[in-house]
This record gives sequence, structure tokens and C-alpha cells, in this order.
Amino acid sequence: MTTPLLSPPTLFSLAELKANRTLVASIIRLANDAFLRPKKLDPVKWDSTGLRFPTIDSYLEMLDGKSVVALIFDDTTTNDYGNLDRFTDDEAVNGRRAERKVIACAAAVPWKGGWTKEGAGSEEGWEIKAVCVDGDAKYVQRGLAVQLLAVLEQHLVELQLREQVGGIEKQSSQGKLSLWILAAECLNGVYWRKRGYQEVRRSTQGAGVWGCQTSFEIVVLRKDVLFDIAA
Repeated sequence: MTTPLLSPPTLFSLAELKANRTLVASIIRLANDAFLRPKKLDPVKWDSTGLRFPTIDSYLEMLDGKSVVALIFDDTTTNDYGNLDRFTDDEAVNGRRAERKVIACAAAVPWKGGWTKEGAGSEEGWEIKAVCVDGDAKYVQRGLAVQLLAVLEQHLVELQLREQVGGIEKQSSQGKLSLWILAAECLNGVYWRKRGYQEVRRSTQGAGVWGCQTSFEIVVLRKDVLFDIAA
């Protein structure tokens, strides 16, 4: 197995992604594969046919002007869009040159509350969304998701520091960044707890939500990152 040449995590704004729909198509290929992978292990409980992001616009609509997306590329491999019979975007794919392959992604968007918008307006911070790593053996167990999360965390801390300079919070020597996760407890609740996130609340959802065919629990998890504020 050839050792891949991986890029460092790179940040992209919404404007940059809108200007490169071919790149977003590569992100979608990765995300759809990653979200269906664990569901295929339990076909009774989960529908493994629905796409997380059926179109480029469905991914872009997840973001807003403040959002940021972190990507890692395999610089030795170009995109293989595979079977796109359910994903048609001629502008993005057909006639464009192949680009290096996205093999890990994660997004940070302003937190707007839980599944039913509970906490909206009273809870602050950023939601970490669509964290995915390519399932090829040469990419797994390399800590790629952890690298992306670290870069996003650093970026958000720096952003909050800039916003706090000259503000009331500068009276304190320490700031706090709240990061949020919405997760299916049975699929990846353990994963996020191992990375410092703690449960805030949970709710039971029935068939039809997130492709579940029975019922499952959605957990709201939060991680508070403390950082020093320069005098």
C-alpha cells in the first residue's frame, strides 16, 4: 500500500467554497460515504440508502458567512466521483479537471440550539458538524479528525480573542469557547466523550429522523475550551 502524501489541515470560508463547486463535490462524496458507513452495519435500525448531502447546495446551506470548514487532502490522488447517478451537478463535475482528493473534513458553524432548536438564543458557541474521514485503510487511525478539530478549535479561539479585545470580557484574564455536538448516541456518542465533550441533554427520536427506521437518542454534547486573554 502506497503511503499517501497528506496536506496539513486547510481552512475554507463559505465564500471560497461557493467559488469552487468542484471542491464541494469532493467534500460531498466523502461525507455521504462516511455517514452511510456505520449505518450499513445495522440495516434493521438504519436506512443506508439516503444521502447526507444530496446536492452541493445542501452542503452550502449548512453553512453561513461566519462558518469555517477544515479539509485535509491526499496530494497524490485525484478525485474519483464514482457513481453520481443520484448526484447531478454538471457545472461542478462534468468538464472540469481532476483535483486532489479530499480525505477528511469538518465544519464549524454558529450554534443555533439542538435538534428542536432548544437552547437557541440562550446558548452560545460553535457547533462542530460533518466530521468525516475517508474509509480507505491508508487514511484510518492516523488521527486526521483530531487534527481537523484542533485546527478549528485554534481558529475559533483566535476569532473570539479578536472579538473580545477592547470588550467587557477583557476585564477577565481567561476566556471560554463553547463547542457543541449533536450526535446519535448509539453511533458516535462514545467517540465525542473521549474527546472531552460532556452531555448536556438528550431526546428520543422516532423513525424517519436521520434515516433511523426504529428509534434512537440524540445527545447534545458540549466542550468548554478555556484560554488566556492577553492583558
